Amino acid sequence: MSPYNEFESVYKAEISDKYNTAVETIKNKIASVENALKDAKKANLEKYFAELCTAEKIEFVQFSQIVPDVNLSTTEKKYKEQLIAAIEKIKSELALIEMEEYRAEVLVEYKKTLNVSYSITSVRNRKQAEKAESLRIKVQETANRKRKCLALGMSWIEITSAFEYGETQIFITLQQIETLDTN
Repeated sequence: MSPYNEFESVYKAEISDKYNTAVETIKNKIASVENALKDAKKANLEKYFAELCTAEKIEFVQFSQIVPDVNLSTTEKKYKEQLIAAIEKIKSELALIEMEEYRAEVLVEYKKTLNVSYSITSVRNRKQAEKAESLRIKVQETANRKRKCLALGMSWIEITSAFEYGETQIFITLQQIETLDTN
């Protein structure tokens, strides 16, 4: 094994280490050139995107939302086509949002995600939940007011749909109980 070990140490020192150093140097130089080319391509595309957004009056979209990563294998023309298609899609989705009842809230959601169906659905679901909660609170307040009237000694008179207090002509209608302002 001694001759092999000597050969291996000489090979490592004279060939392998030098070869690996040269390969690493070449990799770094290639990466540097590729990064410079990518940065130049990205700068051109960002400038084009900014002009496109200005022309279409769409100011809230970021370049990175449309093109998350620029590579060398995809042509600049292909990226520009992708940007144009994305801006056209956003324009049509904004037109759809304009027809919505809660367009301001949908637009806020849309600006976060650029997903029109999610934005519309989430706002509609939130509005339905708000209505249901508002109705639940109103029913609960009405029930509490009815209990308080009964606790004060008032009697419920079905024919008049009102609470009456003895013979004193003091009464509260169901409508007053339901619409009473607590402020």
